[in-house]
Amino acid sequence: MEEQSAAAEVRAQISFQTDASRQPTTCHEARDRQLDWRIAPMTARTRIILVGIGAIIVFDVVAAMISRETGTPYAWTTYGSWILYTALGYLAGRTSPGSALLASAIAGVIFGLVDATLGWAVSWGLGPGRIAAGVTAMQWVIVAVVVTVLATGFAALGGSFARMRRGSARR
Repeated sequence: MEEQSAAAEVRAQISFQTDASRQPTTCHEARDRQLDWRIAPMTARTRIILVGIGAIIVFDVVAAMISRETGTPYAWTTYGSWILYTALGYLAGRTSPGSALLASAIAGVIFGLVDATLGWAVSWGLGPGRIAAGVTAMQWVIVAVVVTVLATGFAALGGSFARMRRGSARR
């Protein structure tokens, strides 16, 4: 009697197992259970970050060309970068279902690093961003940190606008 109840218990446990928990029995089942390596759909936040990276590089190219052709100081384009960081931070904050400030600050870090590396390289190549005396590695690191901190701050400012707008829309 005891053997029958033990066997029934084992059968009951087996019947409650899900398909995901059992081992594949054929090579086709094993193949189907492998990780799916297809590209997942792009999120709105990822699109904003990719568009922002492109916008920063395009802005740096256009600003360098205008500065070179008109002779205006390239440093004046800094204000345009700040506006761009704020706008992109606002958009990144709007895409976040959670903390708009955190999402926009993370985006700001990415934008600042892109601007301090690729953006500066583009403007350096076009002429206006080039420093005549050259730049040491330590000077570049200092500039990259300052640009990234400023980008993060302005993007967070944009994220705070997104949060305020979200809060007023819920009322």
